[in-house]
Amino acid sequence: MFYLTRINRTYQFRLRIPRDLLPYFHQKEIRRTLGTTRYREAKSLLHHFRAETERLFTLIRSKTLTDELLQQIIDHYLRLTVTVFDRQRSLEPIFPDTNFQQRLDWENQIISDCIETDTGFDMYTEMLEHGIEKHRKALGRMKGHELPDITRAVNVYIRHHGLSTQPGTREYNRLCNEMLKAKIKAEAVKLKHLQGNYDTEYDIEQKNRKTSKTLKELIELYETEKMPTWSDPTRLLSTHRQILHIMGNVRLDAIDRKAAVDFRDALKEYPLKLSAKDMGTPWKELAKKRKARLSEGSQHFILTEFSTLIKYAKDHELGVKGSPAKGLVGKKDGVKRVKVRVPYSPDELQRMIGVLAGVDREKEPETFWLPLLLLVECHDIVDKNRCQDIVDCQVL
Repeated sequence: MFYLTRINRTYQFRLRIPRDLLPYFHQKEIRRTLGTTRYREAKSLLHHFRAETERLFTLIRSKTLTDELLQQIIDHYLRLTVTVFDRQRSLEPIFPDTNFQQRLDWENQIISDCIETDTGFDMYTEMLEHGIEKHRKALGRMKGHELPDITRAVNVYIRHHGLSTQPGTREYNRLCNEMLKAKIKAEAVKLKHLQGNYDTEYDIEQKNRKTSKTLKELIELYETEKMPTWSDPTRLLSTHRQILHIMGNVRLDAIDRKAAVDFRDALKEYPLKLSAKDMGTPWKELAKKRKARLSEGSQHFILTEFSTLIKYAKDHELGVKGSPAKGLVGKKDGVKRVKVRVPYSPDELQRMIGVLAGVDREKEPETFWLPLLLLVECHDIVDKNRCQDIVDCQVL
């Protein structure tokens, strides 16, 4: 959050550093004098510093390890480890570079020949089982950063993605431990493949990944089939754009229960009235600049449509796993709306009294209780008793 403060009549720029960027700074706030006692000049300088700090934060975040990038790295490492093992066994080429591949052929041949013998098969199986046990103990102590084969792989991915993650930091240790988990899973899959079992959970996920559609592809299929039956295409098309804006073009097999709940929570902070041009900007950045939010009714409508899309994808076997949107919407009747009552203005009160001149006293005698209420109960009570709330005088 940005502030203008004054110390000895001189304006200062004060900025609270976002929580996710605190490890990159030595303090929780940035303070800098603006060198002026004039408010307009200070406000102009504030906009300049705000743009510079946002640019700095964006630059830092682009080189940090986000949850999405972490999952991408782990998935790639797992697939690569299992694929290389399977190709080594079948003597298939691993790298496109023929010169480099030729240097590996002799190693692949040794592994293949070793596994084909009973003794070699037993030794290789025992080696994998021992490796799994060893790595599980290291993971139990959260010591992935102490294993050389793990740190080598982590350093390769850090260089490849241009990350600023340094050894010894919490972020680096987290990446090492997550990669250690992937290595344990890869070794367990390799052991199953070695025993002839290719129906593991990993293999099923890979098969589903090949047939899984993306969220954008799902929306296109759904709109092509259902649009002719819609009574209000404009609103539904806009809703689909909002869903895609929040979730991104993720694969359907990646939408689990947590992703669905996160989507529901994101709707509470999603900005109101975004244009087509705004869809190119991350919604979280827009939410920082715009205060208006979606109504509870709009959130309910978008959640309902999201659940409909997920059900459509599941019914057509497009890659959705389980029922991530089940029970997500809830009942609309449970949404409580609070009506904010504002006091009458003097002009409103004058118009209300003026209406009495044209009222038939015999037909509507109860209307003349209004001046009495104004005189006796004051504006406080009048605010709670609008014209339609006043009942027949006999009831009163």
